This record gives sequence, structure tokens and C-alpha cells, in this order.
Amino acid sequence: MFLTRGWSWSRCVAVNRVLALGVPGSSHRSLCCSSHRSQYSSSNPPLMPEEDVDYQLRHSKDESRIQDEQEMQALIDEAKSAAPGNSEAEEEPSGPPVIVDRLLEVTTISINRPHRKNAVNPETARLLYEAFMSFEKDDTSPVAVLRGVGGTFCSGYDLKDFAETMESLRPSRQNAYLDQIMNSIDGPMGPTRWFSFSKPVIAAIDGYCVAGGLELALCCDMRVAEEQAVFGVFNRKIGVPLIDGGTIRLPNLIGLSRAMDLILTGRLVDASEAFQLGLVNRLTAVGTSFGSAVKIARSMAKLPQRSLLADRRSAYYSQYRAVSWEDAACFERDNARLALMKEAFEGAKTFSANDKIHKRGLHFSKADEKDDNKRE
Repeated sequence: MFLTRGWSWSRCVAVNRVLALGVPGSSHRSLCCSSHRSQYSSSNPPLMPEEDVDYQLRHSKDESRIQDEQEMQALIDEAKSAAPGNSEAEEEPSGPPVIVDRLLEVTTISINRPHRKNAVNPETARLLYEAFMSFEKDDTSPVAVLRGVGGTFCSGYDLKDFAETMESLRPSRQNAYLDQIMNSIDGPMGPTRWFSFSKPVIAAIDGYCVAGGLELALCCDMRVAEEQAVFGVFNRKIGVPLIDGGTIRLPNLIGLSRAMDLILTGRLVDASEAFQLGLVNRLTAVGTSFGSAVKIARSMAKLPQRSLLADRRSAYYSQYRAVSWEDAACFERDNARLALMKEAFEGAKTFSANDKIHKRGLHFSKADEKDDNKRE
């Protein structure tokens, strides 16, 4: 595993885990916690994003992160000055590499480098990181949609940019540039080394979603893909390892055996197979992934957010951090307590007082869907 300021990434995650488990909370215990001393034990887990230690760490003012960004930019500037004949400017599209917009409650984040198949260079990675930081701080937007512009989701890290920069630097500076990429706290693709976003993110995928682009999609809670979308660990064929969480998230999502098939062969996976593997949540017609993802996001935004976030956090904890079933159950119970107090009581009163809800049950009616379509 690559080093992060002298530590392995796994060690950094372990420290964050210890910090998160140390958040003070209720001393109340149930039988599952008293009979099993799990690593989670009696600590009451944070419910809302701003109470989460991982969230606090990445949103705190980190002077070392600022210094890293300055050093990276200095290396890039040095490489550009050494190669004045670079034709990059002639290929650049109009607009910034990352475009952030709003569709009512939904934040949309678009990678805008179609001339490079939306491959991510250091500037794009920084802008993606900043875009997601802004999304997390925005209390008016509970869901985000990530997409690529121009018929490709993301083809991975910009290896052409990487090769040109390395060739332009003196040998003594090449290692410094490589270290800046590999030791990034947040990941070469942007926010890919975060444990998870604090709010749901949906990937709208068309065209290529490969290499680091696949790792970027794996960061999202859901993936909505068009029928012609292509997936794969294409970097396997050129000797580039996965360094943005792919070896962690892919086996967790589709199972170790299936993940090994993709990781070890680097083969192409079409959208239909990706759906069968569980890599993709929804398949859509060509040209409709973004609209479908926004529709799902808007439906999520209308739901009670405290209980939604509580269940989301419990699910991620059970998959990545729980040391036992009892540990996960304790986390789920305590994580749900505040949601029950804040939202469930009001929801129960609404349910008991509404005859229409009694008749049709707690599901979305056709009228709800028609109302959504009218608003769109």
C-alpha cells in the first residue's frame, strides 16, 4: 500500500477508525453489547455528517494538504516551462475541467475533459475534491450526481499528461512528482481515498468507465449505466496498479472471486454483464443515464434524511468496519436512536392520521411518480 505522509493508507484508515470509535456518546447498552465486547462497544456513533470524525478530518484546515498542493503545482509549472512546445492548450475544450451545477435539490458534478476521454490530471483531481467538499458543506443539497461530459464517464488517470510531465522534469524532480501523486491524502482521482461521502452520490455512466474511472464510480453509492457503457481494469494491460481504493471497494461490492476476474485479467465488461455482477444498479437506454440518475436523486431528496443517512452509515459500517455481527448490530441500534427520536415519531403520527396511507401502505403510488414527472 502506498504511503501517506510516511504512513501506509491502511494504517491511516485504522487510526481514523480508532478516532471514530472514540466519539463520546450514550452509555446505554443492550444485550448484544453487554454480551460481546466489540471494538464498537458502547460508543454512540455519530449520526449526521458534521458529527463524523472522518468528515471532520477532511474538512479541517490541513496545512500539509495545502503545502502538498503548492508543491504539486510548482512541479507542474516547472514541467510546462521546460516544454514550451506542448500542444495541450490547443486541445483544451471550453469551460473548466470540472463543472458544478444544481438541478433543484440535486448537485451535479461533471468531468469536462472530453478531448482526453475525461481522463483525470492533477488539476481535475483537485477540482473534483473541491467540488465534493462543497457538496458536503451544502445543507440544501442532500444528493449528488457524478457524470462525464461528451459520451465518456471517465477513462482513468491522464497517463499522457503524466508521461509528458515526467519527461519534462529533471530526473531528480521526477521522484518528487511521483511521490506527490502516490502520497496524496485524497487520491490521484480526487476524493477516492475518503472512506465514503457523507451524503449519497450517484454515478451516471455512459461510454468508458475504466481504470481509475472505475475506481471513481466505485466511490459512489449507486451506478446508473447506459446500455453501451464499458467497464474494466484496463490499466492492467499497461502495468499501472489500482491506487484509488479499487482493490478494496470492488471485492466488497461484487465479491472477491468476481473482482479477481476483473482485476487479474483487465478484460472488458459490457453494461449487461456489469449489471449481472452487481457492479451496476440500473441499466438505461443510450443518452438517458444522467436523467435517470437525477430522477433517482430527486426521489431520495424527498425522503426523511436523518433516517436515510442513519441506515446508509450503518450499512457502510457493517461492510467495512464492523468486527462481528454483534458489533454491526450495536452500531445500527445506536445509529438509529436519534432518527427514531427526531423523525420516526412524526412519521408515525402522519401514518396513523392519514387514511390514504393506510389503504395503500408505505409505498410510492403512481400519482407520486406522475407528480415527479410534472416537476421535471
